[in-house]
Amino acid sequence: MYDMLEIEQVDEYAIDATTASQIGQLLQESFPAYPQDRIYFRQVPTFRLIAKSGDEITGQVGIDFRIMNNDNQLLRTFGIVDLCVRESARHKGIAAALLDRAESIGRKHGIDFLILWAQDKAFYEKRGFREVSNPCRWLLIQNHQSHGLVHRRFGEGLMVMRLGKKEWQNGTLDYLGHIF
Repeated sequence: MYDMLEIEQVDEYAIDATTASQIGQLLQESFPAYPQDRIYFRQVPTFRLIAKSGDEITGQVGIDFRIMNNDNQLLRTFGIVDLCVRESARHKGIAAALLDRAESIGRKHGIDFLILWAQDKAFYEKRGFREVSNPCRWLLIQNHQSHGLVHRRFGEGLMVMRLGKKEWQNGTLDYLGHIF
């Protein structure tokens, strides 16, 4: 575990300019194709978990609270968005600590599932996520404009972690909004 690590929960609307600047730098470092003029890709998350060591942000994750329709079953979900850790602080348990905090908050507040899109599936599988292959429906947003509904099955990378009592269904997953 990273020495002196603090994780704070911050509502997106309350992020100040200094914090936003540090988050922006971290997102650019972690995802080179990330938009340079903002700290969200398509839409702002509900809140963020921010890992700090002293005054330096070492990691962050956006959490998008959402009701989703999973094969006609409504689910309370946390979408995990842009989980990243500063390169110099990787492999020290920070990403795992951020996910653990998201899971803890979710369990405390009756969230049914954590949902994310993953490239490194093994990392998430070790933490209790499993890959699913539902057809998905979502609102396509690009460059701050809505472009209609998309209905598509992805080949891989959609992962879920069950927190509540509901079972994951194999039918259509309707995001009831944008994809995260």
